[in-house]
Amino acid sequence: MENVCVRQIERDRWEEVINHFPYNLYNTLSMIDVICNSYNGEAIFLTFWRKDNLVGCMNLILVKELYLKSAFAPMTRLWGRPTLLLLEAEKNNIKMFVDLLCRYLKQMNVDVLHIYFLLPQDYPYLIKRLDTKIISLEDKPENLWKRVHPTGKRRYVQYALKYGVNVRPLESYRDLETFYQMYTEVWNKMDISRYFRKKHTLAYFQNLINNPQNILWLAYREKTLLAGTLVTSGNGTAYYQHNASFSKYQKYFPNHLLMWNAIKSAAASGNQYFDLAGVYLNMKRGIFKSGWGKSCQESYYYYSIPLSQKGKILVKTFKFENKLYNIFIKR
Repeated sequence: MENVCVRQIERDRWEEVINHFPYNLYNTLSMIDVICNSYNGEAIFLTFWRKDNLVGCMNLILVKELYLKSAFAPMTRLWGRPTLLLLEAEKNNIKMFVDLLCRYLKQMNVDVLHIYFLLPQDYPYLIKRLDTKIISLEDKPENLWKRVHPTGKRRYVQYALKYGVNVRPLESYRDLETFYQMYTEVWNKMDISRYFRKKHTLAYFQNLINNPQNILWLAYREKTLLAGTLVTSGNGTAYYQHNASFSKYQKYFPNHLLMWNAIKSAAASGNQYFDLAGVYLNMKRGIFKSGWGKSCQESYYYYSIPLSQKGKILVKTFKFENKLYNIFIKR
């Protein structure tokens, strides 16, 4: 492994280690604790060394899954961005670090590793691809507005304003609880896809908004809360991370106004890009995230890597679930 080794460190050394890498909320101990509590898991903290030089780090959550031991990496950047933090000079060696990580986890009797990586498409354990659209914000606000689709998006933003909908940031814990009620309503109405995801806790959202780079925008009509959009930011990019609304108020088009406000505010805050954080391409469910401006498309890949014979059975199960997902969701 070219003189590279992996070492597990104690929790109290983690913050010292991640200070060597760009800040990200998902690497903080507070967020790691929230995720561990949500998944009933145990966090482990790993570092990668080339001789005596620190070149990378990664935190993993160990969980029991169908009576097997699994490890997954919390998203260190939204929607499939690399979950292994490496120095710039090492980023061309990702596959080598993944292989080293797998060898280490086998020694810990871990059966499956779940990760997001920008690995080659022919990597043997590809499970599914996630597409997203990224809007460029490097333009004047009036030009950003001109790039919004006139009938498919601008018209509904104007309708929302006509109906008296206004947007402002979160101001009280009570409003956060109401947003969580909306999120729960949306979650409960999801079809089979909810069986492939984990419902977030209220503490998860609290932890996100406690970060000053993140903001929860809420849409009101008079004193009634209609919808909310949580936008996170980092490294010059704003992410459309979560959105929820009460279905009975969607006739006022609050989500369209929230989206435009999020894009406009992200640009005003100095971000260069706005990532729509996952788009169902060529599907009716993807229409809402289309038409918001000049955008490019990126794809990220999710991998489940079996580390034991039992793990291979679990991965086959996930592949079967993924087929069901494609049948029932991608329609």
